[in-house]
Amino acid sequence: MTARQELVQAIAALELQRPLLGDPVVDTALWALRQRLTALPAPVPRRNGHQQQQLTVLVADLSGFTAMAERLDAEQVRDMMHLVWSELDGVIEAWGGRVDQHAGDSMVAHFGLPHPRTDDPLRAVEAALEMHMVLALLNARLADPAGQEGANDALGGAWAHPDLHMRIGVHTGPVFLGEVGAAHAYTAVGDAVTIANLLEQAAPVGKTLISEDVYRTVRERFVLEATRPVLIPEKRAVLPVFVVERARPRPFREPPPQIAGVSSRLIGRDAQLEQLQDALHAAVDGSASQVVLLVGEDGCGKSRLLDEFERWLSFFPARSRLFRGRVYCERDAPPYALLRDLFNAYFDVRARHSQAVARHNLAAGITRLLAAGGAPLRAAQTYAQAIGHLLGYDFAQDLALEERADPAAWVQDQAYAGLARLMTATTADGAAAVLFLEDVHAADSETLALVDFLVERCIHLPLLVVCTARAELFARRPAWAAAAQDPFSAYVRLDLPPLSPIDSRHLAGELLQKAPAASLRLLDLVVTGANGNPFYIEEMVRLLVAAEALEPGEPHWQVHMGRLEGLRWPRSLPDLLRLRLARLPTAELAVLQKAAVLGRVFTDTAVRHLSQGAGHDLDGETLAAALIALEQQAFIYRSPLNSLGNGPEYLFRYDAWRAAAYATLPDARRRAFHHQAAVWLISHAPPDRLATFSTRIAEHFALAGEEEKATIWNGRYQ
Repeated sequence: MTARQELVQAIAALELQRPLLGDPVVDTALWALRQRLTALPAPVPRRNGHQQQQLTVLVADLSGFTAMAERLDAEQVRDMMHLVWSELDGVIEAWGGRVDQHAGDSMVAHFGLPHPRTDDPLRAVEAALEMHMVLALLNARLADPAGQEGANDALGGAWAHPDLHMRIGVHTGPVFLGEVGAAHAYTAVGDAVTIANLLEQAAPVGKTLISEDVYRTVRERFVLEATRPVLIPEKRAVLPVFVVERARPRPFREPPPQIAGVSSRLIGRDAQLEQLQDALHAAVDGSASQVVLLVGEDGCGKSRLLDEFERWLSFFPARSRLFRGRVYCERDAPPYALLRDLFNAYFDVRARHSQAVARHNLAAGITRLLAAGGAPLRAAQTYAQAIGHLLGYDFAQDLALEERADPAAWVQDQAYAGLARLMTATTADGAAAVLFLEDVHAADSETLALVDFLVERCIHLPLLVVCTARAELFARRPAWAAAAQDPFSAYVRLDLPPLSPIDSRHLAGELLQKAPAASLRLLDLVVTGANGNPFYIEEMVRLLVAAEALEPGEPHWQVHMGRLEGLRWPRSLPDLLRLRLARLPTAELAVLQKAAVLGRVFTDTAVRHLSQGAGHDLDGETLAAALIALEQQAFIYRSPLNSLGNGPEYLFRYDAWRAAAYATLPDARRRAFHHQAAVWLISHAPPDRLATFSTRIAEHFALAGEEEKATIWNGRYQ
């Protein structure tokens, strides 16, 4: 067992002893164990000799450090640098980078190890922006005597006027990886590193400077300003460079997956799209809240319809503000999980961010919108903090909850009132408020009750709430089913039936548009068995590509009808998914199986943990390559958010894939993996947010057959 595995097991075992040992003893011991776990270096695959590879390099240097160090003794300088780098190193790692080295007040970090990814420059720039914010918040915290004590007692009062900023340079290009120097340190060398250093030196204080190579990748995601080119002395050339000002608002959804560069239009849903448009007109023209319940089975195109409606909104004459959230837990979603996702997306709160940055972004965004709607600043701040606390962020100290007789009830009252004020503020300038709530059949009861509250409280506002769900929602919310039958109610049910045979052929024709016209028989085969399910049709085309019956190419695809003879034809959607999984390489199927145990959302580090021991090992390179391949085949996609902050996070593109992969695991292996998943969550969930994950931990123990441990965790935070 490795040192990392031993620490993970020790943390999990200690947590289970909390009822016996008590919180003070356990918390003290856990702090030490977690520090040791964090300090363990991430494994980097090393190869003999030097290898050329594409890499994104981030170089950062502290400005103001020398002047500040003059006021501190040597021990205080050491403690200050430890504090700063412990904060900033975590930012690099959360965005999937690796810290290569520190040299006093500077650092070098790499994005793209062990395998380069197309979004390495994007993640490096995101990390750079967060580093600037973390330093600003650290300055503010340490300028306050109370914050200084809480952050680092050893600094005493010497850091009376903190004023640390960074200059950061980011460049992407080929480097040589290998061992250098007498110490045989494994690092990257080459022009990319040199240019990143030059960019850092030329960057304005408190800003990030990027090269043109990075600019081409990230220009759609950030506001960038061209500035004076940087001279590269060795090449006697100048390099166009850009200052990163801020991030642009993020798209709510990844673009729909393509099949060998081919995508399809929305087909067979014109009537439903028109009904959504009518609902928005009714909300705007009548200043009355509307709730549309968009109901259909998995794969019928609910999310695709929302995407098309969102695109239409950009052309709608009246202005609108769109909030979009989704339930990512397939079972037992924590309270307000859907609302948390919605607000995280709208106010650019990412759990890859440190807790300080996440809390700041959320509270500042809500406060700004409330104040713009006429709320007094202090009231707006209180509402924002109460909403944040309701969503799982810790604002207990800001709200002085220890002084409240019933803190939970007080927070809910303030948060509910604040949310109603927020909807009012959103529509104060004549804009419509549009909420997309996806997969509400899996939402927690608290979120569903809050929807009722907002619709009732905001009945005279131009508010449109669109909920996507399976029909099972109405077993939990029968009042919504009854209201949808009332023509005078705010609730409207909109069902998505299977596509008609004609529409099914149109969809298949779109996906096979590059195949020869002579392949009409193939089109019939694709539609057969689909029963009008768009997801089935898309996956059937992918199966034909995987079976090499279809050979994508330019300008036309090749059709090999003879290869269909040995292909077993799927009788249903579950059968089709099993066939697709059966054709995956062993490593890719193993990754999907372990990810399915973890849930709809998973991290690569968690999959790696489940892969250790018992003959199921996946080394880092194999895992990274499998994840890339699974992304390319549209089984999974990388999340722009991260609920744990432990490196890259992924989602199953459709929950049907998670269920199908889970079904391929034997019972004994499922139980073993669920035990490992519980242990990983206990050891890697942020200590201040462990309560958020207690239900999931208990569920993993229950599915592992460890009922006693499940009971402990179910009652842990009750």
